[in-house]
Amino acid sequence: MELHTIIKHMTELICQRLQKDERSMMLLLKNLKYIMFTVVLSKKIWKYYKIPQIESFLLFKRERTMERNLKFGAITSFAFKSAIKNLLPILGCLILWILTIWIPYVNVGTTIAIITLPAALSKGEVISPLEIFNKSYRKYMGEFFLVIGLKNLIVFPALLFMIIPGIVMQLSYVFATMIVVDKGKGASEAMKLSLEVTDGHKLTIFFWFLFYSIVIIVIPVGILGAIWEPLSVIYLLVASVAGLTGFGYIYGQLTSETPKIPATAEIQE
Repeated sequence: MELHTIIKHMTELICQRLQKDERSMMLLLKNLKYIMFTVVLSKKIWKYYKIPQIESFLLFKRERTMERNLKFGAITSFAFKSAIKNLLPILGCLILWILTIWIPYVNVGTTIAIITLPAALSKGEVISPLEIFNKSYRKYMGEFFLVIGLKNLIVFPALLFMIIPGIVMQLSYVFATMIVVDKGKGASEAMKLSLEVTDGHKLTIFFWFLFYSIVIIVIPVGILGAIWEPLSVIYLLVASVAGLTGFGYIYGQLTSETPKIPATAEIQE
């Protein structure tokens, strides 16, 4: 219903009331200028929000919020499905990383690859153990270590003096290193993007880690260990990989709208 129609109906009701009450009529005339100002202001506000660009923006914000709704069931389901597919490849990544950790320069790229594995796992595909030798990981090592340094400068003092704010800031910048490697962003932009995408989702991330630690790791491992210890070791391996893939799922959901810098742009830089 348009604003002028609403005002018309309200005016008719007021007039009907005023015909029966002379005192109300005098009060209305006395405050008429304030009423007219309110009506004019309301029309301007109404016209502002009827602008197509504003409506599109509000619709985009609403759809974006809906798309970013994360449920533990969806996270856990993706985590274990992807963990089963990627169990051997991830073990292969770890073995290759250990075998090559002594090789200078190469070990920098492989270490960055291991730390940012959740970004690769966020796509739900089976990764290759040889992926850790991809030269793109070494390309971003400067920005990667700069992000780690900036995070430590912000988080550590907060943890020492104010534990809860420190945890909040850690959650705010939790995706920064992965954004550098996965999206090809600079250190400051990666920090900013991580802060933006985690806005409104920090509690979800925190409770997922809590849920994962207690419900998926501690309780099942304790029960399986009491039944048969090797079974608990096997489950722990799968659950550990599920932690990476679950974290990757959250990262993928929250950063899906962040464009990756094209390969041509990277070469030009």
